[in-house]
Amino acid sequence: TATPTATPTVSPTSTPTATPTTSPTGETASPTVTTASPTTSPTKAPTASPTASPTAAPTTVAPTGAPTVTALLTDVTYTVGEPNAPFNSARFDYILELVHGQDSTDMAMEWNGDITTRAVYITSPSGPERTICDDCPESTAVPVSNLKHNDKIRVFATKHDGTEDQYTWTLIIPEPTLIS
Repeated sequence: TATPTATPTVSPTSTPTATPTTSPTGETASPTVTTASPTTSPTKAPTASPTASPTAAPTTVAPTGAPTVTALLTDVTYTVGEPNAPFNSARFDYILELVHGQDSTDMAMEWNGDITTRAVYITSPSGPERTICDDCPESTAVPVSNLKHNDKIRVFATKHDGTEDQYTWTLIIPEPTLIS
């Protein structure tokens, strides 16, 4: 038969407890001492070793802010006119073809990160500039008028570190031709 023993209730602050046991022949044996071992709270992680030994508990560094975003002009669109290629931030020269008689369009820009934009209209061949917008708004149509064949629209995208990218659209506004 099994030896009957009393099972003590153990709390983290309990002291050692002696429990007498009885042998199968009925004799009293020496008491068994049970000691409670303190437990670690399940919500508290162990502290890492100051020596950062391989047996130290891992530590987690809380993020200090939002993920960084690469400052980049991502799109430039026109309400009138057909660019020769979709906008790509790695491409800097475009052709914007308009129909004969069209002398205005609206331009809108999109970007990621910390960018300041400026757009100018350059009259060819002399090259004087007129400002379309300075500190242009994002996702807002900005009118560009008095468009002429071979003139240019140039966008400057300045990043917070001072670097600047320039994108140029050369306007093609065909003149009508007589068909014989």
